[in-house]
This record gives sequence, C-alpha cells and structure tokens, in this order.
Amino acid sequence: LWFLTAFVSFGLSTWIPSLYVSMFKIPVAEALRYNAVATVSIFILPIILRQTIDRIGRRPLPMFGTAIGGIALLAMIVIDHGATVWLVGLAIVGQIGISIGSMVLWPHTAETYPTRIRSLALGTSSSLARGASMLTPLLVGVVLQVTGSTTLVFLVFGLASLAVALLWRFGARETAGRKMAD
Repeated sequence: LWFLTAFVSFGLSTWIPSLYVSMFKIPVAEALRYNAVATVSIFILPIILRQTIDRIGRRPLPMFGTAIGGIALLAMIVIDHGATVWLVGLAIVGQIGISIGSMVLWPHTAETYPTRIRSLALGTSSSLARGASMLTPLLVGVVLQVTGSTTLVFLVFGLASLAVALLWRFGARETAGRKMAD
C-alpha cells in the first residue's frame, strides 16, 4: 500500500505541471493555476477526512478514492491532448483520489500494529514510500525520453492506483472503532 500509493502520489505531484506544459501544450501560467487547484483541493482533504473517517471507516474512503483516481488516470490515455479541461479534470481527480489513500495510510497503519512495534512498522512503511518517491521521477523521465508519450506513464499510474484500491479492499482490515493492540 505504502509503496504504490507513494509511487503514484509523488509521480503525479512531481510530473503533472511539466506534463501540462510539455506534452499537453498548456501555457506555463495556466498550468500553474491548474496545479494550484489540485493543491488547494488536497489541502482541504484532511478536513473532510477528519469529519468522516471515524463514521465511515478507514477502508471505504481510500478504496473508493484510489479506484476513481485510477480510472481517471487511465482515461487520460484516450483523451485528446487538446481537450485541456478534460485532461486537467482527470489529472486532478487522479491526484485527489490517490491523496485520500495517502492520508488514510498513517492512521490505518498506526492502528494495525501493536504498540511495541508500531513505530518500527510506520518507519518501515514510510521508508518504502520514500523509496517509491525516489524511483518515480526516474521511471517517468526514462519513459518520456524513450517513448515521447504519456500513454505508458498514465497506464502505470492508473493501474498502480487500481492495485492500491484492490489492496485496500482485500489486503487491509478495518481498524475504525476497534481497540488497538497493546
């Protein structure tokens, strides 16, 4: 969960502004405005999650968010590069979707492990995320240089996001409302 979530999250936050300009031919000022919309949306997200995560649970929100985000990223493959509103909208949905998963990982992981190994589990998980964040820019850069296309980039990000949704569904247990292990 941690590796794939960070892989998509850091990949999008690192590359989307550049892709807007270089691949989608959006002027720099406009690309920065679009990126600001995503950033503000993601900034508001913890407030929404704080109000809902205990009632809805830890798994449904990231399951839904990463699935919708993955579908949006896959849809970017077939959208015409001239359809700026669609491209930007789908990119923002992808970023918000994976961000939901990213934000819920911290409390979910903390609640999954007993106190005696909790910090080790969080540290290890966070290290996996940092590894993914270092790998993503290299992978995207190589793919863009070799193919000159964003198709493979969004295919990988979309499939990784859908894999995260499946991991939330089948690999994670609900921790909301349960007593934490000592």
